[in-house]
Amino acid sequence: MFLVTLGCFVFGIIGAGYVYVMWYFSVYIVTNQRIRQIMQKGIFKKSMIDIEFDKIISSAYHVGMMGKIFNYGTIILNTDGGEIKFSMVSSPEKVYNEMEKEIGKNRL
Repeated sequence: MFLVTLGCFVFGIIGAGYVYVMWYFSVYIVTNQRIRQIMQKGIFKKSMIDIEFDKIISSAYHVGMMGKIFNYGTIILNTDGGEIKFSMVSSPEKVYNEMEKEIGKNRL
């Protein structure tokens, strides 16, 4: 029984460490013209999404119960190509408001 408990604990620690590393090496860059998302996908693979503000149709953000406690959430952008989610964003309301200001400037 002890080995089963120890095995579950070790796999839990490894799983939590993997999620942390994927989060830590994922980056969101917001400039006055675009948003760039660089996501770590596994140990050796990265992906990048680049969206210009004039391509964004609508945007929203969502903060769940744990997000309210730890101050993180998801920002959702709708473009002609579909919906793009930026997960685990720190201070999502602040980031969302800054993005909306820049999107408004680019639409004028």
